[in-house]
Amino acid sequence: MKIGYYTQEHIDMDENLRMIDYIKEQAQVITAPDGRTITAEQMLERFLFPRSTQYTYIRRLSGGERKRLYLLRILMSEPNVLFLDEPTNDLDIETLAILEDYLDQFPGVVITVSHDRYFLDRVTRRLIALEGGGVIRKFEGNYSEYLAQKVKNREAKSEPAAEQVRQTAEPEPEKKQRKKLTYKEQMEWNGLEDRIAELEERVDELKQAIVQAGSDAEKVQDLFLEQQEAEQALDQAMERWTELSLIIEASEQG
Repeated sequence: MKIGYYTQEHIDMDENLRMIDYIKEQAQVITAPDGRTITAEQMLERFLFPRSTQYTYIRRLSGGERKRLYLLRILMSEPNVLFLDEPTNDLDIETLAILEDYLDQFPGVVITVSHDRYFLDRVTRRLIALEGGGVIRKFEGNYSEYLAQKVKNREAKSEPAAEQVRQTAEPEPEKKQRKKLTYKEQMEWNGLEDRIAELEERVDELKQAIVQAGSDAEKVQDLFLEQQEAEQALDQAMERWTELSLIIEASEQG
């Protein structure tokens, strides 16, 4: 087993080295998964360092370029187990695309910690989710599938409770059924349909906002929690509408 470890912490690099020498210190050639031999120069080109720039001193590189070079050096060690600690931090979109393509062909095991849902969707098939409150959950699939399963589980749990509410709302046969709404209930009924429409619209807005939030994991989490609250309020409003409509129906029949 040969481990490669990419950390998000600051990495000390010899700034007096040229890029090509920094990479060749690790390896001058590597073997691709398909058996082809790839040189250090070719790998630098693949990671957006043209040959005309490969003799640039490291001290002249930006922070993002140094991160990219550091990542490349790790991959040049030809690990078969790759640990990635928040690999999408400080990497530009082009570099992320290259990394994702590389991991698609990577023959070994990749273990990554990340808040980037799109990166996780692209490169992972198994999750260990830290859900808060000491809850750790294993899941077979990518992050979007995991979120969908969480929503499905929540809905499954809410159905028995909703059924119990509906049963409680139904008048018992031996009791006299109430014939009309109270003044307070009538006022509630008058605004209930608008309330339901507003909540439905809010849920749709939050779903769209989650999509637009992209890789901003903290924002996605906040929006997802707000969506759950809005859906719960919508369920309660729908149950109340059913309860009041039964009283109105009985009044009309009476």
